[in-house]
Parts: sequence; structure tokens; C-alpha cells
Amino acid sequence: MRRTISAVLTCLAAAGALALTACSAAGKPNAAPTVTVTVPGPVVSVTTTAPAPHVTVTTTAQPQAVMSQDGVYVVGLDIKHGIYHTTGASPSGSNNCYYALLSSTNTNDIIDNNNVTGPATITVGAGVKAVDTAGCNPWRKIG
Repeated sequence: MRRTISAVLTCLAAAGALALTACSAAGKPNAAPTVTVTVPGPVVSVTTTAPAPHVTVTTTAQPQAVMSQDGVYVVGLDIKHGIYHTTGASPSGSNNCYYALLSSTNTNDIIDNNNVTGPATITVGAGVKAVDTAGCNPWRKIG
């Protein structure tokens, strides 16, 4: 499950636009309307001063047991701790499957990394905060 800040901002902007148009029958703005938007991702709360609305974004996402595309997966947010296996390099990739176990979400904070062509298994343990992967078939949690 991948999230982008632009998706959250789009939701916030849409919710804000709806709330800002709320008016009383007399044509005057209603007092501090409230809009709640639920989207996948971390809990975000934005509060502005009147007459702007109070907007709350809450999460419904749960960490997944598969890494199905290239990118950085945050442990506890995007994926679960555990043992993951891939069958190797993706046919659409460069015949190389790259992975890196990271101590933070910074791709330079590498604990361990490798390029493989065939099957590979990694352990996403206690010190691993994120996993960076590129050119691989899906990584599936096996333990």
C-alpha cells in the first residue's frame, strides 16, 4: 500500500472546498464547519482558524504481507516484520532484483543489500525500519 502526500492534500483540498461553501439560509457562512475524510495512510489532523473548516484525516490501512512493486516499504506502516521470499528478477526488470534492508526510510541507511537474479529470502527483523526493492517479482511474507 503506497501513499503519496499529493493524494492526501487533494483530499484535504476537496474537503476544504466543500466546507468553505457551506452557508446559512441567510447567505452568511456557517460557524466553523467540520469535515472528516478517511483515507489510507497515517493519521493527519489539520485545524485552521475560522471561517476555514476543521479537517481530520484518519487511517484505515493495515500493514501488508506482500511487496508487489518497486519502492520503499516502511515496516509497521506498509509491511509487517517477518521473512519474505521472491522468485527473483521481474521479467519486465533488468534481470536484476535489488533489495536493501534499511535502518530508516533514508535509502542510504543500508543494513544489508544485494542484487539477485533468482529466488531470494530476506528477514525483516527488529532493526529494520524499511525495505527498498526494485526489479523484483513480488516479495511475499512466508514467516
